[in-house]
Amino acid sequence: MAGVVVWARFLVALLLGHFCGVRAFGGVQVQGRVLCQDCQKELSGNGTMETSQTPLQGAFVSLKCYDQTQQTSSFLVARTSKLGTFSVELKPDAPLNLECKARLLSSPSSKCNVKTNLNDGATGSIPIFDLVSGAIVGPFAFTPSYCQ
Repeated sequence: MAGVVVWARFLVALLLGHFCGVRAFGGVQVQGRVLCQDCQKELSGNGTMETSQTPLQGAFVSLKCYDQTQQTSSFLVARTSKLGTFSVELKPDAPLNLECKARLLSSPSSKCNVKTNLNDGATGSIPIFDLVSGAIVGPFAFTPSYCQ
């Protein structure tokens, strides 16, 4: 039943023109992934720098939402799983017209703890709403200090 309410709210927002890629509303799951993006010192066969990406377990990510007056309406924090994935859910009673941004907070790894701005992970990424999965961001990445 809750899923029907979320879909109904989604359709109402869409039809009324409130949904324009930067808006969020209650009951929506925002999902993403955090990686350790390690650079390698050798060039690949095509002449580009190769990178290695591994899931980063235990990283913290925030989702901060603002109301129409730019006041913080919601501040949620998620921790990544062993697969590097995270999910946060806006409360079902959240307003239809929130503007939200997800960003990297911290890495559990002392060897991979420099924030990158991959997909706006350091500055704040606006979730992309998807009819199937709710909303997605990222992937985001940390990198070792020697990769800079």
